[in-house]
Amino acid sequence: MPGIPQSVFLAFEDAERSQRTPQPSSTLRPIPSWLCVGLGWFGWACWVKSSHKTPEAIFDLIAVFLLLLVLTFIFLKVFLVFETIADALSPVCVWIAPRTLSKCNHCRLCEKCDEIIDASVLLRGSLLMTKPVEKYGFYDLPNLRKSAAGCHLCQILLSSVIKDEVVETPISSTSYLLPKTSQKSSATQETSGTPQSARIVLEIMMLARVSSPSRLRMLLSGPSIVKAREVIITWESEPEKHIAKHNCYNSILQNSEDIFEWANEKVKKCHESFSHVRCDQAFVDDALKHYLPLRLLDLRRFNEGVVSLVSTKSFERTCRRIHYCSLSHCWGRKVNVTLTTENMAAMTTIQWQDLPPSFRDAIGITRKLGIDYLWIDSLCIVQDDPQDWEEQAANMGLIYANSRCVISATAASDASGGCFLPRALSYDDCVLRQDKERLLVVSSLERFPTLDTLFDRFVDQAPVSTRGWTFQERYLACPTLHFCNGFVLFECNSVIASHYKDKEKGYSFNPIIRADGKLHDPKDIRTIGKNIPEIDENIPRHKALPLPPNTQYFSSKYKRAYLEDWKRRPKTNPLYTAQQEKREKLLRSSARTGVRGAFDFVMRFQGDSLAEKMEFHECWFSLMGQYSTRHLTFAKDKAMAIAGVAFFIQQRTNLSYAAGLWAEILVFNLLWVRAGQPGPRILHASPTWSWTSIEGPITHRLSYVKNYEHYINFKSSWKDISPLIEDEALLETESVNGIIHNAKLRLNGHLCRLDPANINVDFDVAPSPEYQNLLFLPILSFENRDVEPEGDLIKLHGIALVQRATPPRCQTEDTTDDNDASSKSGLSPKGSKGKGRAADCYERVGYFWTVDKPTVEALLMATRQKSTIEIV
Repeated sequence: MPGIPQSVFLAFEDAERSQRTPQPSSTLRPIPSWLCVGLGWFGWACWVKSSHKTPEAIFDLIAVFLLLLVLTFIFLKVFLVFETIADALSPVCVWIAPRTLSKCNHCRLCEKCDEIIDASVLLRGSLLMTKPVEKYGFYDLPNLRKSAAGCHLCQILLSSVIKDEVVETPISSTSYLLPKTSQKSSATQETSGTPQSARIVLEIMMLARVSSPSRLRMLLSGPSIVKAREVIITWESEPEKHIAKHNCYNSILQNSEDIFEWANEKVKKCHESFSHVRCDQAFVDDALKHYLPLRLLDLRRFNEGVVSLVSTKSFERTCRRIHYCSLSHCWGRKVNVTLTTENMAAMTTIQWQDLPPSFRDAIGITRKLGIDYLWIDSLCIVQDDPQDWEEQAANMGLIYANSRCVISATAASDASGGCFLPRALSYDDCVLRQDKERLLVVSSLERFPTLDTLFDRFVDQAPVSTRGWTFQERYLACPTLHFCNGFVLFECNSVIASHYKDKEKGYSFNPIIRADGKLHDPKDIRTIGKNIPEIDENIPRHKALPLPPNTQYFSSKYKRAYLEDWKRRPKTNPLYTAQQEKREKLLRSSARTGVRGAFDFVMRFQGDSLAEKMEFHECWFSLMGQYSTRHLTFAKDKAMAIAGVAFFIQQRTNLSYAAGLWAEILVFNLLWVRAGQPGPRILHASPTWSWTSIEGPITHRLSYVKNYEHYINFKSSWKDISPLIEDEALLETESVNGIIHNAKLRLNGHLCRLDPANINVDFDVAPSPEYQNLLFLPILSFENRDVEPEGDLIKLHGIALVQRATPPRCQTEDTTDDNDASSKSGLSPKGSKGKGRAADCYERVGYFWTVDKPTVEALLMATRQKSTIEIV
């Protein structure tokens, strides 16, 4: 859809907004006789009060009373007849009292909508009877989508379309047209016949009944509209209730001052507020916190329309920390302006208008944040210099981690997409006209989604989230401003927020493990364990105080302010128990959920037990599972694009990284599995035992369902974790900046052949004839009732290998002799090497697991005899 993808306006269709009871736009004029009858009763009441109660006066009062009673009965009967007639005529003609409508500066409308509103008798009213349904020729569906980028009413009407027959076509921010300059269109009423086949018909309808308030509706119809909802039009007398702070009359785009003020406040709070304790970027060493990229864009001459590419070597001599922003974006097929060895001298002065829209918008945002420098990868790394690219790419994680703020062109699929897209206005009521103190309002049909839903739909599924390099750009950064389709969202290590309605929320907790990777102290768990089922989680720590005395005499404004201050006074709730306080402390010390929580956990990890390492494995592969779904221009960059994350974890935790896995946790990390069908292998880029050697998404089978019992007991369900390999050693063959990207893996384990009927096998790459000689290496056995298949079974997992056709020979110090082992399960041993013998080399081709009891028992027995194995 040109302008904004339809999902911005048609998402959440099943969550329609609760419709308010509409106020009557007009009713039929009351019968004048009612006024006579009313005045008669009023006069009679005054007469009763003032007259002397003589017999003659009482007789006269009774006579007049009976006369008024008869007249009232007659007029009621006439009114009921009139009501019946009016209700019968309402499908044919209605009468609406004329109103003086004037334009207002609350909401921006396109010229066509303005003309239709001015032409509608149902909206303006008339002294004469009029038809209850008006039809106007409107846009065709593609042009309606285009107009919705700049017209509030068109957005609401577009959101009313449940199903259509036109294929959506996205546009960039450069294609928006301000509605005030839109092409002039005719709003003549369709009085007969059908409109053009390509056009949509806009119907304005009124259901006017004497017995109920009049109701105005708008409805789209036409060949391209399969189904649409009615849009309600009402007269409202409370402007502040229906005029949202979207400021769309002044700016329909996401580049208004209110957005920049909000962004400045969020960024400042993230870096300076004590409540953002997780935003300290503690994983960056103090010595590296002042690190600057080799080059930056100097924006101090931005007002002259010029930016400069400068070297930061001179900056490093100063003590003052230089703040800069970074841009996270999709390259797309081509970026018109890049830094090369040929144009490096010319790039010292860059004309602002020569840059693509995403770069221009990022420059404007940076200046609005009060920052003078900006880093953009395509302009700050020499693209045709392999050495410069490799050095800067290796430090890219540090570049984004040290950024004052990362600006993400989230919705743009390339550099021409821009950051400033039209706002999503379909969640706000649209003010069409005003009449004295009342507003003619079109009610929104959409209910505003939760923040989690916003991030899922408009960030996680956005174009920028499909690119491999942007993974570390997003999660190493703190904070990030996402310029999405219709929304500006904020993300840091403490909260997520939306400019729209200024919503903000923190992250939830995973109470099974502490934030530093340690399991909770059993003593603490026992302290609250006995009474946990009886704890009412809805009981707050502090209770609301009773209203102070004499508040009934306060003015409403003063009363609200006074009560707010009163409620802030702390008072402990007597129902809040010691167990609850202990439980809160355990929760606050627990790790957080989600990708940000997983990042925080692996960066702070200090665990050493097998169960704690298992939690690290869970978090690491929740990250890598998401990363592996992303695309890279060059598949060989799969390991490099995640190197920044690995660098900080290795530096912070003293764990040893190697090609996507961790040496100290290999017994778990080796158990990755391809998600989906087998695919190609990235030749010579990474070792076969690493998930970075294959294209496509990966996952792992050691994840478990965290049920309610875990949440209230703070306990891990891992039992009897038994590694079946030992003496793992990594023989490095390639590394960059201290990060190993390729290595041989040598270990002691038991290779065997297994009956396929007793195991489950998932292949990494497409099967080939050599797979007939599959060998299986058991790696781990454990008990966990929450790991599939659920139940208290011993589960055994391992990997499938094939021997290389021409294996390189590797001298080994292994002195273990292999004994025969067999069982009725189909297990047969593979001969191993004795002392001084060279180890055979193998390639990983798949993954296996089993819960078959005879097979598991036989393998556990056989793995006592190990041999030296080398996997490349």
